[in-house]
Parts: sequence; C-alpha cells; structure tokens
Amino acid sequence: MHIRKEISVIVGILVLTAIYIIGALRLGAPMYRGEPTESTFPWIIIIVMLTACSIKLFPLMKKIKVQQALDEERIKGVNISFLLGIAGLSAFIAAFLLFGYWIAAIILTFVTSYIFEAHNENKKKKWLYIIVLTVLIPIIGYLFYGTIFNIHFPKGLLF
Repeated sequence: MHIRKEISVIVGILVLTAIYIIGALRLGAPMYRGEPTESTFPWIIIIVMLTACSIKLFPLMKKIKVQQALDEERIKGVNISFLLGIAGLSAFIAAFLLFGYWIAAIILTFVTSYIFEAHNENKKKKWLYIIVLTVLIPIIGYLFYGTIFNIHFPKGLLF
C-alpha cells in the first residue's frame, strides 16, 4: 500500500474517532466520586485509537519525505495487519455506538482473532481458536468492566 493511502486510512480512522469522542462527551465524565462511569470504557478506546494512529502516522510522515525524494518508490514491509487492526477498532467504535457492547465486542474479537490466526495452516484449529476467542473475550470484558468495576455500558442507538 502506498504511504499516501495508508495516511488516508489513518486520517479516516481519526475522523471516526473524533465522531466517537463527540458521542463519548455526551456520556459525561469518565470518573465520578472516584468511581468509573459508563463513559470510562469509551475513553479507554479513544486513548487506544489515538495512540495507535499516532504510532503509525508519525513514522509515515517521515517516510513520505523519503518517498518524495525517491520518486514515489514503494516502501517495502508495510504491516497490513496493523492497519487492519486499526480498521477493526474503528468498526468497533461505530458498532459500539450503533449496536451496543455485545455485538460490537463480538465483531471486534472475530476480526482481531481472524487477523492473528490468518497464518495458521490448520483450518480446524484456526476456526476453533477464532470461535473460542470470539465467545470468551466479550464475556470476560463484560465481567471485568460490568461486574468488577460496575461500569454500565451505554446502549447502542439501535439496541
């Protein structure tokens, strides 16, 4: 993928994150009287998204100067899984706003599991891992945030 296309994808993800920030601001403060609120989880996601985009964007800005000097030559070794991971988190943000925690978490876990297991040659083992992770991770996330920290996830616009 050309550097300009990668930057365009990251900028698009940042725009989606900005929209998500607006939604998170409507939820109120992430902490109230020293306790996390329902907006804590969205703010954690925002911080992760901004950090991931920054980690990928700043080196690309340096590379674009090199690329211009090399007459638009492709730079080898672009890590497409990283971009897919960021795109998956962006889809999670959009799905979280529309559908709520469960559907969004299942989608994110499935996409992430698939990315990490894509290299696995054993199809049965690959799909077993993907299915087990897709079921367990959202449940663990809900138990961790919903039960231990008593954070109530905001309901989606559609559910």
